[in-house]
Amino acid sequence: VPEGAHTWNNTIKAFEDAFCISSLYASVYFPSYIDPKKDVRDASNAGKKKLDDFQIDTYMREDLYKAVISYKNKGEKLEELEQRLLNKIVEDFERNGLGLSVEKREQLKVIKKRISELSIKASQNMNEENSKYTFTEQELEGLPKDIIDHFPKDENGKCIVTLKYPDYVPIQKHCNVEETRKNLETAYSSRCQQENTPILEELIKLRHEGASLLGYPCHSAYVLAIRMAKTPETAINFLDDLVEKLKPSLEREILKFLELKQEDCLKKNTPFDNKINSWDYNYYLNKILERDYSINEN
Repeated sequence: VPEGAHTWNNTIKAFEDAFCISSLYASVYFPSYIDPKKDVRDASNAGKKKLDDFQIDTYMREDLYKAVISYKNKGEKLEELEQRLLNKIVEDFERNGLGLSVEKREQLKVIKKRISELSIKASQNMNEENSKYTFTEQELEGLPKDIIDHFPKDENGKCIVTLKYPDYVPIQKHCNVEETRKNLETAYSSRCQQENTPILEELIKLRHEGASLLGYPCHSAYVLAIRMAKTPETAINFLDDLVEKLKPSLEREILKFLELKQEDCLKKNTPFDNKINSWDYNYYLNKILERDYSINEN
């Protein structure tokens, strides 16, 4: 479109129509989580990388940015939603480095593409994690029979359990053997620790570098600038205030949890540590939902 000939339809609407790919993201990326075939999951991750690169490259195109600004500078009167869309498109370009020098913009592009690559790899590691653990039926006491029957069995008749949602969640909710819940929760919380720790460390560094290039003190300041809180300080103050207001309710609820745990320890003649550990929470929450609210999720 020649300079000065930009209109809503040939510039803003055309850009929005061409770049409306959110539904495409879902259809490309979702198979990486659910498809049983590894080649399909790998293709899904590769497609996500291509879409990420396309989005990064598009929002760093100076010719598109100049076209949008050319239309914006006309100052045409727009409906509220149209004005919001125009402002959002300009904001997205500028948050992707349009406004920086060419050298810094290229540096930011490299950072963004590396962040995309690392994020996909970390997610892929989690999705491909396939650790297996074995438990006797006694170690899984409390689980409904249909869940016990669902587990494959090894040559000794023990149940083979993974860290996937259909295995992990029912055990945390229903198994009344604390040691089993603890062992599985510990394994679940440390999934891919060796593979993903260096990835996360690099991601933290890259996010800070990217935010700094754009003039923000940290990544959280960059993220929150376009959200309701606007600043990390506002978000932290809100959360601190919320914690104080919810503390009395939390203390009442924790007492209920501790009473149930103490009853269990007395029945089993096991030590009571007067704590609700991470592997206790879902188990006793489920018991309270059933006892106090007649909610049975089976």
